[in-house]
Amino acid sequence: MAWRRRILRVGALVALLALPGISQAPAKVKFVPAEPATYVGDTPCTACHRRLSEQYGFSVHARIKPHEVKTDAMGCESCHGPASNHVASRGKGFVGSFREDAAQDSSKSCVTCHY
Repeated sequence: MAWRRRILRVGALVALLALPGISQAPAKVKFVPAEPATYVGDTPCTACHRRLSEQYGFSVHARIKPHEVKTDAMGCESCHGPASNHVASRGKGFVGSFREDAAQDSSKSCVTCHY
């Protein structure tokens, strides 16, 4: 008698998992930027990326003086690009990440200062 209950339980579980939508993860909502990205400054960056911003203070790039570069942008966005869409999407992409980019693509950001 116990084995019949087990078979019924297993059968019921299989039937539930076979129903559409029950076994599937909910679809993720994709953020679509409404406008082109704009510069937001370092404050939003340091709010989420605190450890990275503390480490940046010890890097050679933190010691660069404004007259040593050929761009007006200084700080996070000078390398990673404008971050307004990154902030609006709560950190879901939309900003340069050298970890994911090919070396040739990453170097396009570098040559804005290193000529």
